Amino acid sequence: MNNYNTLDHHEGMVWISKLFKTENRGNICVLLNGEFQVLAYVSPDMLETRDLDTVVADIVAANGTSYKLQTNLITCSICGITYDETLVNIVDYPDDVCKHCEKNYLDEQ
Repeated sequence: MNNYNTLDHHEGMVWISKLFKTENRGNICVLLNGEFQVLAYVSPDMLETRDLDTVVADIVAANGTSYKLQTNLITCSICGITYDETLVNIVDYPDDVCKHCEKNYLDEQ
């Protein structure tokens, strides 16, 4: 199962299996709407001639989702959807709240 306990944050919305540290293999996932979705499984032979960063970038690009490596994306703590950082308020509240959830968040406070 892919979750916060089995994955490490890589970059942007991309997470990688903690197995890479010990077994040089594992899943490449993206965090979308609060759920981890597997993009690919990486086996040790895929890393024989390329480093992990290159393999991850190639997999993300092959899926047509290179933007998911951008580091200026933030996930709303309320709805779990990932947005550009300009659409999420990370300053005024203890939670990261997107513009869509902000009104309801204020009403509940």
